[in-house]
Amino acid sequence: MVKFISIGIFMVVIAFTGAFFWSRSADFPKSGGLLALVTDKPEENRFIHPNRGFSFDLPKGFEYGSFPDENGELLVFEKNSREGFQIYITPFDEEGPLTPERIQQDLPSLSMTDVKKGELDSISAVVFQSSNESLDTFEVWFLYPESPIPHGNYLYQILTYREYNDDLSQILQTWKFGQ
Repeated sequence: MVKFISIGIFMVVIAFTGAFFWSRSADFPKSGGLLALVTDKPEENRFIHPNRGFSFDLPKGFEYGSFPDENGELLVFEKNSREGFQIYITPFDEEGPLTPERIQQDLPSLSMTDVKKGELDSISAVVFQSSNESLDTFEVWFLYPESPIPHGNYLYQILTYREYNDDLSQILQTWKFGQ
């Protein structure tokens, strides 16, 4: 329960951090070697995470920033102030798949509407809309791998502006694990 409470607090920080970065016009700092171009498709970018083994296609013109902290890693992707998303990855130690009931058990104040089951590269996900004082969001949460045995698993929380949800959904359709 403490883990979900700290995640809840961190999600508020993430929302404000994301709003700050998405609203400013300066470029994000580049994280050396994290973004790889797909050589046979020079018009497209493919993000490849070197440690977590996942990748996905980014539309042309997106920039990114990586912000590790003591609890995990925040990845922020943006093209402009209203086209962007963020991914927060943190260690987790419970069996998956993640369910809306499990999220609400530890984060009862989290607004979750239009909740659906989703899938990323055959991994079950919880897809929902949320609201807080400053943002209306579209979110996708899942565990990978679903079992914490033998090496642990991770909670992935993907968040974007609600009006960008269709674009993010298309990006997430290209998500692959095992890269």
